[in-house]
Amino acid sequence: MKSKYPTKALKDVGVKLYDCVHATPKAIKTGFPYIAIPNIKESRLNLNEVRFISKRDYIEWTKKLKPQEGDVIVTRRGRVGDIAPIPKDFECAIGQNLIILRSEGDEVVQSYLRWVLSGPQYKREVDKYLNVGAIFDSLNCRDIPKFELPFPDKEKQIAIANFFDSIDNQIGLNQQINQTLEQISQAIFKSWFVDFEPVKVKAYIRKLGGSASQIGRAAQAVIAGAVNLEDIITDSNLADLDKTIKSKLEAKIGAQTAEQKSKLVETAKYFPDKLVESELGLIPDGWKIGDLNAFCYLNKNSWTKKNHPKEVWYVDLANTKNGIVQAVQYYSWNGAPSRARRVLNFGDTIVGTVRPGNRSFALIGKSDTVLTCSTGFAVLTPKKDCFREITYLIGAGDENIERLAHLADGAAYPAVRPDVVTSVECVISPENIIKDFSILISPFFEMAHNNAYEQKTLIELRDVLLPKLLSGEHQVDV
Repeated sequence: MKSKYPTKALKDVGVKLYDCVHATPKAIKTGFPYIAIPNIKESRLNLNEVRFISKRDYIEWTKKLKPQEGDVIVTRRGRVGDIAPIPKDFECAIGQNLIILRSEGDEVVQSYLRWVLSGPQYKREVDKYLNVGAIFDSLNCRDIPKFELPFPDKEKQIAIANFFDSIDNQIGLNQQINQTLEQISQAIFKSWFVDFEPVKVKAYIRKLGGSASQIGRAAQAVIAGAVNLEDIITDSNLADLDKTIKSKLEAKIGAQTAEQKSKLVETAKYFPDKLVESELGLIPDGWKIGDLNAFCYLNKNSWTKKNHPKEVWYVDLANTKNGIVQAVQYYSWNGAPSRARRVLNFGDTIVGTVRPGNRSFALIGKSDTVLTCSTGFAVLTPKKDCFREITYLIGAGDENIERLAHLADGAAYPAVRPDVVTSVECVISPENIIKDFSILISPFFEMAHNNAYEQKTLIELRDVLLPKLLSGEHQVDV
């Protein structure tokens, strides 16, 4: 699509290129973030596995240029041409094979630069100057300033940038909300089914000579998140402890309905007040040791022309990451890849069995349009509705993913059998506790899936409109 706007080289509009330091500093546990190629994903910085460097190295690595808000980082090697803007109030140094582009003239608005570097003309320029290597493709620093891109007047640049920034901000907000929802779900799961906090607090208050009401109240406070278990078990004064627990519990649940308060009391009663020995160590009295097969079965159902006569929606390993189906692919039934075989339903958990350390897993939600997935997934179908979240949190939990990565065989494509996924040992609680857990966290998962669906819609909208606005085919209000 030819742009209606003037096309100019970056070097002719005051956009300067700043190269990285061609060395790698020593990594430390905490310090200043050191941005490398793997930290640039989906046109933004991903700091989940960022390295840190010392203050001395940070000063040395930012002598030529100290990255600032709005600077655009560009990859020159490997995933050539990927970009990410520097966020506000973020101090970092950039690693090897990265450069920074910054507008230092009067012709280009920095916020527009980020978006024109995301458009189709930029991708054509990358391909034009790409150096194809035997192992890695690359770009030369001397070629990037030659990139010719569309630059309307500054008012239009600002309008275009503001429009796409608003979409990008909502995408980022959805990601943050989903991360928080996942953390909350994981924290509640860990409290109930791993650390057994309601049981431990009951045992402690009973040891202090507490009454049935005091024991129950303490368990309610832990379940509601009103008190911290560690704070309770360091206080041996029962009267003061009960007073504190009562005060914090009332403050936490004061706005709840009578039905919600009654449900909290009921849930607290389900937990026993002592731990007993098992082959996995201390577990709550009356609970059992088993595996994921207690909650789900391994679904090997395959779609056929008969049950999907016209079309299939397909998710591959590359389309899932950390619990979210990030993209789906549409095929006519006879055009789908041969690995598109597993039928998916609402509530299924899919766990990647090929390179499981890549954390390819997701819980299929009501809003997902996926009907099939790669044979590279183990499909875990819950035996009951209340087992949906338990299956996901155990089957795709950090400990199980690490275990699967350790057990994976093969050099190029390390993998595990699907039945290995369901063989993970776990502690099995009475079903009434699992039901209450499901009632509590199901809204979190539903909200996360709604956010993910909105996010996919926003990304699709952005990708459709970006070339149209950069070419001048469509206009935004100035």
